[in-house]
Amino acid sequence: MDRNSIIVLVICFVLLMLWYPLVVNKLYPPKPLPRGTNAPSATVTGTNQVAATNAPVLAEATTNAPRVVLNTNIPEDLVVISNENARYTFTSHGGGLKLVELAKYPETVSARRQRQPQTNRVATLNSVTLSPTLAILDGEAVQGDGIFKLSKANENAVRAEKALPNGLTIVKDFQLSTNYLLTATVKLENHSGQTLTLPQQEWVVGTATPMGPRDDGSAVGVIWYNGAKTAGDIGTATYFSSKGFMCMPKVPPQEYRGGESNVYWAAVHNQFFALAVMPPQPAQSLVVRRQDLPRPTGEEAQYVSASGPPPQGYEAALIYPALTLTNNQAIERQLYIYAGPKEYRTLATIADRLNNNLDQVMSLGFFGFVSKALLLGMNWMHQSLKFSYGWAIVAITTLIKLIFWPLT
Repeated sequence: MDRNSIIVLVICFVLLMLWYPLVVNKLYPPKPLPRGTNAPSATVTGTNQVAATNAPVLAEATTNAPRVVLNTNIPEDLVVISNENARYTFTSHGGGLKLVELAKYPETVSARRQRQPQTNRVATLNSVTLSPTLAILDGEAVQGDGIFKLSKANENAVRAEKALPNGLTIVKDFQLSTNYLLTATVKLENHSGQTLTLPQQEWVVGTATPMGPRDDGSAVGVIWYNGAKTAGDIGTATYFSSKGFMCMPKVPPQEYRGGESNVYWAAVHNQFFALAVMPPQPAQSLVVRRQDLPRPTGEEAQYVSASGPPPQGYEAALIYPALTLTNNQAIERQLYIYAGPKEYRTLATIADRLNNNLDQVMSLGFFGFVSKALLLGMNWMHQSLKFSYGWAIVAITTLIKLIFWPLT
């Protein structure tokens, strides 16, 4: 066997090895739902109150992680905005994004789903979280009673605002954008008449959770980017297949901290979807906390073992340093929020626009450059030539053989 034959065999072997992680995990996300079938309804009742959605009914989870301190005498207020891609629910409890419902994607994605009854639920992000996305935590000085006033600036924008007893005002403006993006502007201003010293704050990214009761959680985790590369994937995604002493599975740490003024974005994710918070200027650091999630109840309980461990989730937050605000001084931060599928072209478009390599949330691995080339080629064949992804693989393999055939 000559050198060229070996090259062809190696390329074919790489294609074979990438078949499952690339084609199954990356190219076959859940199929979009037909319009008008499973998309969630946007029923609003009362003033800025939203009726219960069709999200899973779950019992309360327990954890020691910081959460929004709330005045429980004040009921929760919810505001919803939506577009063709998703529905976004904001809460007055913490003044942030509580739930994202992806209107084009079903909740359950499993190789076994053909043999199991289907639900009408759509895929959700942040459905089980202690604090909403962009809640600001860590102390009375930045939380007060935790209750924000919500209002709609227009059909595509929500404002959450709060005046704290110490004279600090916090205003958060959320605006719908394209490609599953939201833009958020957070302004902290001192109206106290004296200098305010604020403690270090945690700005919540969200919570990574399994997609549903049939998801084993093996792809759940938090990934972040340090300006040069992704700096690890914290969570079950990392530890599920790792082995420790005597080949026993490793246990993810209860808490992880990382970053040295270089957290350009952080994303909570599962196998097919991600929620990422991207500040134009990097955050100081990142904290990730493991938490036990509530067990499914009702008919969903049949899909999980009653005697097994509870499902695991990972809450992430960006950490910003303590700061001092003089009278009438304000600090404003703009952030971008992506909440959608791990779809390469969409993520690559955002990465190019924001210059932040968000597409690396897909974790294509050691053969990433090969995977991207194959992905682009297969997407072109699928879109332009109407090939299925299976036939696209066959076509690419055939082309490689033809290219190297004169050299064999």
